[in-house]
Amino acid sequence: MLRGLYEDGMRAGQVSDDSGEIICDFIELQEKYRLMTNRELPPKGELEALIHTAKRWGIVRRLKAGDTHLSGLHIEAEDGGIAIRPAIRIILGESALQQLALWSAKDRDAELPRDVSNTEQLSQEDIA
Repeated sequence: MLRGLYEDGMRAGQVSDDSGEIICDFIELQEKYRLMTNRELPPKGELEALIHTAKRWGIVRRLKAGDTHLSGLHIEAEDGGIAIRPAIRIILGESALQQLALWSAKDRDAELPRDVSNTEQLSQEDIA
């Protein structure tokens, strides 16, 4: 999802400065997450843990609303936002995205209910 946000921001020319980061406040993050996944954004504690993990990988920087260097970046949420770093293109390259897509498709297939019409039903002759 973050890679998609980064690519959308790059196409729209929303690069914050020479660092190549794309800035996203939590209001925008929540809206885009809902559109991309058809789910609600995780609760704050879980979201902060996910951001911390992404920060360790070097693909996200956590922004606070009171940060003085954000004055011109239009961070609307009180909680601040995130800066998605260019390293996301390297860490989540095309092969990694393809593997995630396959994994996601397998999960969706496993969740689908089985079609009863596809299962073999025993006839009276089979039982006798």
